[in-house]
Amino acid sequence: MSFLALPAVFLLVILTIFMGIVNMWMILKQKISDELSTCDIKINTSITAEITKIKNEINTKIGNELFTRDIKIANELSAHLSEINTTFTVELSRINNDLNNKLTAEIGNFKTRDVMLATPQKRKKYWKDLITLKKPAIMILDSALKKIQSDLDSQI
Repeated sequence: MSFLALPAVFLLVILTIFMGIVNMWMILKQKISDELSTCDIKINTSITAEITKIKNEINTKIGNELFTRDIKIANELSAHLSEINTTFTVELSRINNDLNNKLTAEIGNFKTRDVMLATPQKRKKYWKDLITLKKPAIMILDSALKKIQSDLDSQI
């Protein structure tokens, strides 16, 4: 029996050593995996931080450029609107002056007419002259109206 005991002990020792080596290999493999995961997380974190930093720089730069462009456009628009407003104001002033001059002339005509029609004799003469001057025009309009009316009646 002692002859078989030695190989059995030797086999037991070899199996124990082999199990120890396998166990150490598993622990070492887990440590390597954990270390790789830690490095991967550090790399991803630093890359994410760098990407965020670059994105923020780009956003800030674009925002500043857009703000500068918007201010430039607003200033140009303001200048154009001011120019249009000035031109419009000048044109309105000119039109207002023209209308005021025409109104003043009409008021002068009314005042002249009022002076001319101050007495009943002058009023009578004014209306007689007006009717005499307008009579041919009224007759022409009347005949044209009758002709149009007869044309319409004949179409019905």
